[in-house]
Amino acid sequence: MNKRLSNFKSIVPFLLLAWSNNLISQQKKVWASGQARSVFQQNKYGSAGDTVTPVMTNSGHALADLTLNASPNSSTYLNATIRVRNDFGGFWGSGVTFDLRQLYLKGLIKNSIRYQLGDINYKLTPFTFFSNSEELSGQQNKIVNVYRQMVHTDWFYTKDNTWRQQGAAVDFSLDINNKLFRSIDFDLFSSRVNPTDFQLQSERFFYGGNSTIHLGSDLQAGLNTMVLSDVKGTSKSKSFFSNAVYTGNVKYLKKGSIFNVEASGEFGTSKFEIKGGSDAGSISDFFAHSQVSSTHKTTRLSFTLKYINVGPGFRSVGAQTKRINFDALSGLYGRISNAQTIRPFTTLDLAQDASIYRYSFNPNLDKYLPWYDNMNPYGMATPNRKGQEVKLGWLTKDSLLIMKANISLLQEVVGQGVSDLRRFNGVQFQLDLNINKWLKSLKRDLTISMHQSMQNTERKTSLSQAKIDLKSSILDLGISWEFAKDFELVLSYRKFNAVGNEMMNVRNTLTEVTDFENIKADFVEETLSAALTYHFSSKSQIHAIWHKLNRTDKLIADNTFKMNQFAIVYILNF
Repeated sequence: MNKRLSNFKSIVPFLLLAWSNNLISQQKKVWASGQARSVFQQNKYGSAGDTVTPVMTNSGHALADLTLNASPNSSTYLNATIRVRNDFGGFWGSGVTFDLRQLYLKGLIKNSIRYQLGDINYKLTPFTFFSNSEELSGQQNKIVNVYRQMVHTDWFYTKDNTWRQQGAAVDFSLDINNKLFRSIDFDLFSSRVNPTDFQLQSERFFYGGNSTIHLGSDLQAGLNTMVLSDVKGTSKSKSFFSNAVYTGNVKYLKKGSIFNVEASGEFGTSKFEIKGGSDAGSISDFFAHSQVSSTHKTTRLSFTLKYINVGPGFRSVGAQTKRINFDALSGLYGRISNAQTIRPFTTLDLAQDASIYRYSFNPNLDKYLPWYDNMNPYGMATPNRKGQEVKLGWLTKDSLLIMKANISLLQEVVGQGVSDLRRFNGVQFQLDLNINKWLKSLKRDLTISMHQSMQNTERKTSLSQAKIDLKSSILDLGISWEFAKDFELVLSYRKFNAVGNEMMNVRNTLTEVTDFENIKADFVEETLSAALTYHFSSKSQIHAIWHKLNRTDKLIADNTFKMNQFAIVYILNF
C-alpha cells in the first residue's frame, strides 16, 4: 500500500474523533451506532489417500464497525464508519487493522433536491443496474443464513439488490398536477469504477439515471439510461471501452376490494463497444419483459405470469456482473489431495466464504457453474433467453402455512454452435409450516420448512458431440424450535446433486462466442447442520453452529471428501 495513504488511514479515526468533539461542543446532534461480531471456527477435512492437506484448521476474528452519525442541521447528514478488526492469533496489537469502511454525506437543498456524495448504494432495473442475488441464496435455511448475512455486511450487499459505489447521486420531483400528469421524478447518479494508472488503464465511470412520469394514481412510465465508459485522454491506451443501455418501462397497479392487480413491462437496447486497438468492434441487441400479477385479498392467494426475451448480444455490465467470482480460490482448503489440486466449490462456500465474492464490475460476462443456475446465471438480464415463468403463492391468514411454487420454461433465442436450441426447465417449491399456530398448546415457535428446486438443461441434436443433458437439484429440510425463552434450536438436512454435461461458451474480449468447452458433472453433496441460538435481545445473539458435509464425486476421485465445521458466532447491533 502507498505509504502516504497508509499514514492517512491511520490518522482518520483521530480526525473523526476530533471533529465529533468539535460538533458536540457546538451542541450539534451527534450519535454513535454500529455492529460488532466475534467468530471462532474450527474446520476438519478428510479424504481417502490424502496425506498432504492439513486435517484441522482453526480461525476467527473479532471486529467492530463504529459509525459516527452527525446532523449539523436539519438538511444535512454525515455518516462515517471505521472498522477495527483483530484476527485471532495476533498479539499485542500486531493483528489489529483499522479501515475507513464508509463515508458519505447526504442532504436536502431547498426542501426539494436530495443528494448524496461519497459511498452510495444504487440500483435501477434488473436490466440496467442491479446486483443479482448469488446462487442458491433463495434455497437457504436459518443456519446458513447466519453466515450469509455476515458476507452481505462485509460486501455491502442489500436486500433490495443495490450496488455499492463511490460517487454522487441526486433525485428530485416536479409536481405538475394537470389532467394528464401528476408529477415527474428524476434520479441521477455517477460513480468512478476504475482509476487511471497513467499507462494503459483509463478512468472508467458509470453514469445514468431514471425519469418516471406518474399518470394518475395507478399508472406510471419511465425511461432508464446506464452508461459505463472510459474517459479518453486519461491514459496512454489507444483502446476505449463503453457499454450503453437504454430502456423504457411502464407499471400499472390497481388495488380493488377483492383483488390487487399489477402489470408491468420493460424493453430496451444495449451497445457494447471497444474503439481502437486490436479488439475494436461492437455488438448490439434488445430485450423485452412483461409481467402480470394478482393477489386475492381474502384467501391471500397470489399468481404471477412473466414473459421474457433477451437477445444473445444484449450486454449490461451493471446488471450482468455476478457477486461470486467462480475463478477465485476458496479461502478454506483451497487446494486438496496429494497433488494439491483446486478444491471445487461447495454449497457452504457459496454462503460463507467472503473471499470468493466481488465488489468490482467485470465488462466481460463472468464465469459461472451451470449446475448451480443454468437458466438465469446473470439474472433476468441473462442473454439468449426467452420464455415464461409462473409463480403461485399462498399465505394463510394466521400464517400457519406459507407456500410458494415457481415453474420456468425457457429456451435459447438462437442456437450456439448448432442451430438446435437449448431448453431450460425449472421447478421450485417452498413450504413453511408454523406448528405453533396449529397447536395452541405450544406457547413458543415451532416451524418446519422444506425447499425443493430442480433444473434441467437439454439440447437434442444430430451432432453427438453437441448434445447437452444436465440435471441438478437441491432439497433443504429444516426445523426451528424455541424450546425455552430466548433459546432456539435449528436442525437441517440439505442435499445437492448434479449429473450430466453442458457446453460452456468461450468468449473473446468483445464477449462474442468463439469456442465451447464441454464440462461434465456427477456428484452429490449432503450436509447435516445444527445450531443453538440464544437471543440476548432483538439486536444481539450468540450462535453455536455445526455442519457436516459429505461430497461424493463419481468422475474425479480427489473431489470426494468430508468437511466438519464448528463455529461460535456472536453478533451485536447497537
